[in-house]
Amino acid sequence: LEGMADGASMPFDAVWLTQNAHVLRRHGDESKWFQAPLGTMVAVLGDRAGADGTIIGFNLDWPTEEEPVVSTVKPEKGLGYVEVGFGWHLGTHVGVNEAGVTVALLELGIPDETTGAGLPVSLVLGEILREARDFDGAVALLRERSGARSGRVLISGATAEGWKTAVIALGSDLTVRTESDGMLLGVDASREGANDATRERYHFVTDLLGGERIVDTDEMARSLVTGDPEDSERYHVWNRDTRFSVVIVPGRQSIQASLAGEGHLAGAFETYMVKRGSTHE
Repeated sequence: LEGMADGASMPFDAVWLTQNAHVLRRHGDESKWFQAPLGTMVAVLGDRAGADGTIIGFNLDWPTEEEPVVSTVKPEKGLGYVEVGFGWHLGTHVGVNEAGVTVALLELGIPDETTGAGLPVSLVLGEILREARDFDGAVALLRERSGARSGRVLISGATAEGWKTAVIALGSDLTVRTESDGMLLGVDASREGANDATRERYHFVTDLLGGERIVDTDEMARSLVTGDPEDSERYHVWNRDTRFSVVIVPGRQSIQASLAGEGHLAGAFETYMVKRGSTHE
């Protein structure tokens, strides 16, 4: 998109809006695109994740009917990665690259209209998957490239001291929140002004996965698809708006994905590994 904008002598935002105008026009009221949060995220870390070290679970709730797509990508330049999102969407909702760096879009950011600078958060997450080899590199790209004045993302990656996973709130500066007792939630429901439905979802996963014990990928997967496919108010972890569920193990560079099917029911989980060598599936 940046190349298209340069070639057409147009601002980046104008090209981005042109690319996505048909989607925004089809869905009308834009306020629903900025509902927070975009689903449920929970990570178990350290000893709580056993030999895997880090296990991340994420459900994407989206206000309109969309068909999710799993893409396994190895660009000609940059790192290979697997991401899950929608075919029309140029950015990244959630993914992991060959260095194990993992990203997830937890809350849509509102562009900084005062300066017009920077990229939409979802496009920055795509850059992180292609370029970042560790946590600090991912955060540096987020700080440098994002034009959002709000929003929330997950970043997980290696550091000199070990593996680090954090929820990062965007704004005039980045606010980083890390684990508590081996668990990290996408929303701190007791402190972040969450609505009743969000609090209910996060209380459920805390009760289900909490305690001093090991959680494996199978248990994480089961917790993510537990719910009510007819729930249109998002009180359940899996609800009518849930389009897909993923379990990511950064140390394996793998994603298990369950895509919503007929009747809004969760499909069977399938495993996708990051591939090395030029490909796009």
